[in-house]
Amino acid sequence: RKWRNSASAIACRVDVATVSDLSVTEIMQNMKEHASMGQVDDVLGCFDHIKSQDLTSVSETMLYNIVLTAYAKIGDTVGARAWYQRMVSNGIMRDNETFGKLIECSAYAGEPTEALAWWEKSLESGEEPNP
Repeated sequence: RKWRNSASAIACRVDVATVSDLSVTEIMQNMKEHASMGQVDDVLGCFDHIKSQDLTSVSETMLYNIVLTAYAKIGDTVGARAWYQRMVSNGIMRDNETFGKLIECSAYAGEPTEALAWWEKSLESGEEPNP
């Protein structure tokens, strides 16, 4: 069974048998759809599935940034900071998209001081944020 749209999508974490029939592109699209709706648990389920498949064609930075998108959509700065730390700990390259999502998350949460701190951190790292 294939996922047709976000309304009929089954979360990755719920139906691993279905997910295994999907292409990487379809799983990534599903992950992005869940992220755009702030469905962190579903995004993390997709992330875990992709990581468990050891798919070398998938950009690590892109995967981590999709998770940050989900946190940003709901303004979960605690989750976003923890995820960023996981990126750092795992040696995942951060880019302008990473910092843009962290700034977006802080803005949605009504934390302008934190947004400014992420902006400054991005500039220190040589990246100009891209929300």
